[in-house]
Amino acid sequence: MADTRVQIEHKRVEEELHEKTVILHNIYGNSPFLIGVIEVAKQVVLAIDVNNAAVRCFALECCNQPEPLLGMATDANAFWAAQCNHCLKEGLPVSFEYEHAVAGSKRPLSVVIASIGSADRDHPRFTFIAEDIAKRKRWKDEIFRSQARLSDILANISDGFLSVNYQWQITYANQRAALNSPYEQDELLGRNLWEVFPELINTRLETDYRKTMTQRVFRHTEVSWGPPNTWFDVRVFPNPEGISIYWADISERKMAEENLLRINEQLECRVAERTGELARMVSSLLEEVDERKKTEQQLLHLNRLYAVMSETTQTIVHTTHRDSLFQEICRIAIEHGGFKLAWIGLLDENGIIGPQAWSGFDQGFLDLIPVFSQEQPIEMPATCSAIRNEVLWICDDIAKEALQPWRNESAKRGFGSAAALPLKLNGNVIGAFTLYAEEPGYFNRQLICLLQQMAVNISFALENVDLACRRLETEHKLAQESDERLKTMEKLHQRERMLMEQNRHAAMGEMIGNIAHQWRQPLNSLALLLQRLPLFHTAGKLDTIFLEDNVNTGMSIVNHMSQTIDDFRNFFKPEKCRTTFKLAEVVAKTRSLVEASFNDLGITLEIRAEDDPLVNGYLNEYSQILLNILINARDAFLQRNDIAQPRIIIRLGMNGSRTVVTITDNAGGIPDDFLPKIFDPYFTTKGPDKGTGIGLHMAKTIIENNMKGMLTARNTGEGAEFRIEV
Repeated sequence: MADTRVQIEHKRVEEELHEKTVILHNIYGNSPFLIGVIEVAKQVVLAIDVNNAAVRCFALECCNQPEPLLGMATDANAFWAAQCNHCLKEGLPVSFEYEHAVAGSKRPLSVVIASIGSADRDHPRFTFIAEDIAKRKRWKDEIFRSQARLSDILANISDGFLSVNYQWQITYANQRAALNSPYEQDELLGRNLWEVFPELINTRLETDYRKTMTQRVFRHTEVSWGPPNTWFDVRVFPNPEGISIYWADISERKMAEENLLRINEQLECRVAERTGELARMVSSLLEEVDERKKTEQQLLHLNRLYAVMSETTQTIVHTTHRDSLFQEICRIAIEHGGFKLAWIGLLDENGIIGPQAWSGFDQGFLDLIPVFSQEQPIEMPATCSAIRNEVLWICDDIAKEALQPWRNESAKRGFGSAAALPLKLNGNVIGAFTLYAEEPGYFNRQLICLLQQMAVNISFALENVDLACRRLETEHKLAQESDERLKTMEKLHQRERMLMEQNRHAAMGEMIGNIAHQWRQPLNSLALLLQRLPLFHTAGKLDTIFLEDNVNTGMSIVNHMSQTIDDFRNFFKPEKCRTTFKLAEVVAKTRSLVEASFNDLGITLEIRAEDDPLVNGYLNEYSQILLNILINARDAFLQRNDIAQPRIIIRLGMNGSRTVVTITDNAGGIPDDFLPKIFDPYFTTKGPDKGTGIGLHMAKTIIENNMKGMLTARNTGEGAEFRIEV
């Protein structure tokens, strides 16, 4: 029984030994180190058993068959054999480094050899382990070079630098640090910091040094140290061995700061003298900014109302039912005009007005407030006043109205101002179109003019609808007549329809003419387009398709001019930064704004570019100046009817380093008496209703003050020439 237990234990030990042998063999075979057993026979180093890494490194054919490790008669073989003999003689392991040649390159190896004992002294055996140390050598070389560069930098800087260990011994000092001590640079190494610089004891610097040493935090201070008026900027950094101290002489900077302080005191006196003037300038600038904001807001309102009129015109053309027409007009006023509430009311046979159509923010507003009748007092001032007086009525600020119910209900809904347009049919007031805006003072002079034209348009549409209704009634009665009378009445009906169509187109021409009058120069092209209608009617070519095509074309022009208004609105926004832009692109953009109207007037606009120069300045302001000059030239042509071929030539080029643009026309030139005054503010030859006299003055100010250029004018043989140099 005892023998059986021994056998079982023996087998278990053998299995554990086998398992550990397998693990050791795997480690041995897969190790990145070069490991093996070698034998020296006749001064030849033979590989007895080596791992895979050694086989690859020494280019062996087999890892467990004896073969020369380093060749038969090589320097490497002789070197290894000598190291093995030394190991055998001393009885201790030996270590060495050498460069092993492999495939034309050399790999530095670190080798350790140890004797394993052998009964055959002629064939001693050894174990070796080797490691490729190429990366380690590169790292050491890089560290050495970095330390050398750092040492050169610290040695050559003009500021002092010390490195101190935890025992307050100086481990490094540059030349500048030695100059601030009683020792030479080499003598400072190993000395105690407080012995070298005893004057630092019980000072703020000592506190900072000790705090950095113990708490490992950065410290920075400026102190006066050494000779009078000598200041240093001292910075203390923790490092692995202790602290590093860096100081720079800032005496000159301190003196400059004192001088700067004196200069600041003098400047404060001067600033105090200028404060009053600057305050007035700021106040003036704020007023100007407010004025520009108001102008931009007015342009936005004007642009919206143009869109309302455009959409309303199209609705009038395509709508023949009165209720649908009213509802569409109210909807357009809200969606395109930005109003809070729009409603239309008509008088009944008893003289009482009631809402017929509305859109916007109502919330029972029209139901809560009594409407106008001849027997009742005025409950809605704007609407009632427009009907009674038969004129457009404006309420600039509802909050200031004396009538409390209307004022309070309007305030609840955010109404700030209101406008009421009387609606007429055959010369008699039949109702009113009322608009409510959010802002007080919304309706300025230009908006009022457009609203008046809008009232005319709506009244015109009412007349058309009324005529259509009468026509339908007449047609119904005529249908009951005899065949002979039907023929006669059909002829009369055709004549009546033709007269009605002529009347309608004439009224539309008048309406569009009024719109063109309000829009003046920007919409001349639209007026010319609409003037084609009577010509085609006379020629018998006027039909529904032609009419719709012309309306669509007109709408495209209106939308384009609406976008143009947005472009001009941007001119009021001052640009903060100068930009570099291509002059040819700006000229082309400006030309596109006026090209259509110029073509309709027969004015040739030609661009001659000798170069494509770049301008550094303000793009929008430059474009506005070009537009101003072109419009002035156009007005000059309109004042004269004896020019057969009106022409404007824009030339682009360079004059040295400056860009040059000239605008030349053949409109007869500027009178000699006026030529010296054309750039003066408020000087104009167009009359008060056509010009303000500030366009050329602002153009010259922008070019010469803001862009450091020059704007001049002269007469040529045929007309005037404006020259812009930047």
